[in-house]
Amino acid sequence: MEAHEQRQLSDQQSSILFTQHHQVHLKREKRKEEEQRRKQWVDQEREKTLSRLRSFREVRRSYCLCPASPLQLVLLLLFIKPQRLLLHTHLIQ
Repeated sequence: MEAHEQRQLSDQQSSILFTQHHQVHLKREKRKEEEQRRKQWVDQEREKTLSRLRSFREVRRSYCLCPASPLQLVLLLLFIKPQRLLLHTHLIQ
């Protein structure tokens, strides 16, 4: 009987060790997945910010009228507010 009890105890210990190892492995995988999601979110936010910055720079560039190319004038007309349009058309003429 003693050999049987020892074997059961050994099996229980092996089972506990396996479960602990498995839990650690699952936690590590979960942490890696969370880190990956966070990195993706940061990359998306960075790209949004860069896109807004590019757009802002293009709009700012379109306000420059010296010397104005036809494309700059079209961009200017697309982006300026209507009340400022009269001021800019007087500057162009």
